Amino acid sequence: MGGQTPNNLALKLLLKPPRDTGELEQAKREFALLSKLEHPRIARAYDFGYLDGRPYCTSEYVPGEALSNARAFA
Repeated sequence: MGGQTPNNLALKLLLKPPRDTGELEQAKREFALLSKLEHPRIARAYDFGYLDGRPYCTSEYVPGEALSNARAFA
């Protein structure tokens, strides 16, 4: 993308502030790992930050059905 972030993003926001530093460090590690991945079938991670004390990360938006609505493969 040449260093540019697209207009449509997905936002992952923790529902509650981290309970401890371990939970916060886990969120940071998850973002660090995701931001290094480059594959056509993996949404690209763009940014990590805080909103009202809760960590969030932004990633490439992939249109389709929400994962919460998806059925497990049998």
